Amino acid sequence: MLKPAHQRLLVAAEPQPGHVHRAAPAGKVRLLREYGFVHDVWVEEPYRNEGLARQMVTLAVERFRAIGVEQVRLDVLVENAPARSLFEACGFRPAVIEMLLETTRPAG
Repeated sequence: MLKPAHQRLLVAAEPQPGHVHRAAPAGKVRLLREYGFVHDVWVEEPYRNEGLARQMVTLAVERFRAIGVEQVRLDVLVENAPARSLFEACGFRPAVIEMLLETTRPAG
């Protein structure tokens, strides 16, 4: 992750109260010690499909690039096809598969 001096939270807000959209500041995988991370991109239902999420991700990546960050990462749920499509359209690619086992449920 970035050093504290470079960590930022980006918030894009609708002029009307109550509609907040936010984005906080991956063949071969080259894992770096310092990288940017996009976390929790969300657009309220009435504002979806207007390009807002793409703008937020693009602006975050541009900011990372401007401060010299060489790699930007994010997590997305396997089941979230719209988000995966968005991130791929923004230039992200699958790099690592994280696997999960719930220990509170029987395996299988």
